[in-house]
Amino acid sequence: MKKPLDRVTEAYYDQIGLSFGEKVRNRIHWVCEQAKGESILDVGCSQGITSILLGRESKKVLGIDLLQESIDYANEMLDDEAEVTKQYVEFRTANFIDYDFEDQKFDSIIFGEILEHITDPERFIKKATNLLSDKGRIIVTVPFGINDYFDHKKTYYMQGLLNLQNEQLNINSIEVLGKWIGAVLTKEEAEAVTIDGDQMGQLEEAFYNLERNLLDQLATVKRQKNQLEKKSSETQAKLKERTNKIHELNTNIEELNKTVEHVNEVNDNLKLSINKTEDDYNDLKSLFSKQELENSSKDAELKKQELLIRDLTYKLEESERKSEQLESEKTGTAQKIRELTQEINNSNQNAYDTQLKKDKRIIFLEKKVADLREKDRKQQVKFKKIQAQNKNQKNNQDQKQILVLQQEILNEKKEKVKSNELLLEAYNKEEKLLKTHSQLIKRYEALKNSKLGSLTISYWKWRRNRFGGKTSGTKSN
Repeated sequence: MKKPLDRVTEAYYDQIGLSFGEKVRNRIHWVCEQAKGESILDVGCSQGITSILLGRESKKVLGIDLLQESIDYANEMLDDEAEVTKQYVEFRTANFIDYDFEDQKFDSIIFGEILEHITDPERFIKKATNLLSDKGRIIVTVPFGINDYFDHKKTYYMQGLLNLQNEQLNINSIEVLGKWIGAVLTKEEAEAVTIDGDQMGQLEEAFYNLERNLLDQLATVKRQKNQLEKKSSETQAKLKERTNKIHELNTNIEELNKTVEHVNEVNDNLKLSINKTEDDYNDLKSLFSKQELENSSKDAELKKQELLIRDLTYKLEESERKSEQLESEKTGTAQKIRELTQEINNSNQNAYDTQLKKDKRIIFLEKKVADLREKDRKQQVKFKKIQAQNKNQKNNQDQKQILVLQQEILNEKKEKVKSNELLLEAYNKEEKLLKTHSQLIKRYEALKNSKLGSLTISYWKWRRNRFGGKTSGTKSN
């Protein structure tokens, strides 16, 4: 599987988010402050922002990375730098362990977010030690604590960095800020840094408070989740009850349909009987007209048939009235079903709204946790800034230089935007001209296809052939 691209330069310029960009800048600026000397090796330089920042300060920097894509991006960023900066920075695609540096020595070697990806960090530290000049230093930054990223092989707290010390290297300083921790290892003679019992107790207490706070908030979220699930269960029970009612109504409708079918069958039978009776009546009437004088007794029979027809007709009308009544009851039942269906839909919508409110509440609590972490981080930043101001006033001058350079970059970007606006304006004018030309072509084609247009074109062709030129010419004069 290909190693994922580290977008550190994009993060530095707030292209991945303002909050994340501020954290990345704090880490990179701390690394640049610790990179002493004139010759720097940036191992795992990624998109090259740290190397370029040091190159702007006229420090000779070699940046190496495994990914060619990262090196290509770094070179593109370097192409936009001033010529004087380009003289000090070089990027190469290389593996730190396999790369032959020959006799080259470095005053500072940077491992920025590298060691957490390695199973044997002591091997890297050992090679880096052999590449250091006298009194050289190694700057290490790693994520602080658990970071569930698929390519992270080790988790670092303070003790993990202390274990990097050996007979040649001692930790000069350790910096903890937010979600990362940094250390500076030097070849200078000094006592190895250790953590005594009080410091370890303070560190564990800080971990306990952080975990306690998170667990309390998690318990609150779980309680709210259980309440929402209880309400959801009640809603589901109501929906089930209404579904059973609908099922009962559907059963009643089926029974009504069967009754209607039976009535319709009776109606059909009655109609058949009436038709047969009418046929018999017609036959009798015809026979009566022929033998009216011969058989007066058939008159009584005919009257009986008429009475029978009237009786059957009455029964048919009664059956039709019952059918209409059943149809009316069926319509009322269908209306009740529609009303219950609407109630079920409303209940489903209420359940959906309840789930939505639940999700929003969880998001709100997560945001609250993030705000608490951000507030704690800002307090630590403020404290570190106060320490930095008391320790060294030079940082203010460096920051001013960085701001000036950033303003120059911003001005260049503004010029590019202005140029793009002019190109867009020219493009819009060209689009309007093309649109006008297209409209004229359409009008010409419409005129050409009309009878008047055909005569006009024929006239001008005759005139051009007769007098010459594109217009009326001078021969007519």
